[in-house]
Amino acid sequence: MDTREICEIIKEISNSNLTFAEIKSKDMYIKLEKGGNNSSNRTINELDNSSKMEEISEIQHSKESAKEINKETANSVEEKKAFETINSPLVGTFYISPAPDKEAYVSVGSKVKKGDTVCIVEAMKLMNEIESPYDGEIVEVFIENEAMVEYNQPLFKIKVK
Repeated sequence: MDTREICEIIKEISNSNLTFAEIKSKDMYIKLEKGGNNSSNRTINELDNSSKMEEISEIQHSKESAKEINKETANSVEEKKAFETINSPLVGTFYISPAPDKEAYVSVGSKVKKGDTVCIVEAMKLMNEIESPYDGEIVEVFIENEAMVEYNQPLFKIKVK
C-alpha cells in the first residue's frame, strides 16, 4: 500500500459516517478513529494491564508508519523535482524536426542544454523554435510529429541535471 492509497482511504473515511476503521495486512496496520474518543491520547494509567502493551505497540507502529510515509513522500517529491516537462508556449502544429527529410531535434535519450532547440511549433504559418529551459536528458516525447498542440500542453519529459 502506497502513500496515495492511504490518503485515499483517509479521505473516504473522513467523508463517510464511519467513526472507526481498522486495516490490517501482513506488513501494515492502520487504525483510524474520528470523533470524541481518541485512544492514542489516553494515558497509560487509564488502560487496563492487558491493553497497555497493545496500545504502546500500536502507537509505536503508528509512529513508524508515519515515518515511512514521510520518507516515501520525501522520495516522491525528490523524484518529481528530478523530472520537468517542456510545455508548448502556444497553440499550433508540433514538428520534431526542421524538415520532413531531416533528423529529429531530439528523441528519447537525447542530452540537451538550456537553450537547445527541441522542436518547432507552427502557428499562423510562422515556425517557432521551442528551446529547452533545462539542462538534462529527454526521457519521454508526449506528442506525435505534425500533431496539434494546445497552449501549455506538455511536449517532453526531461530528467533535469
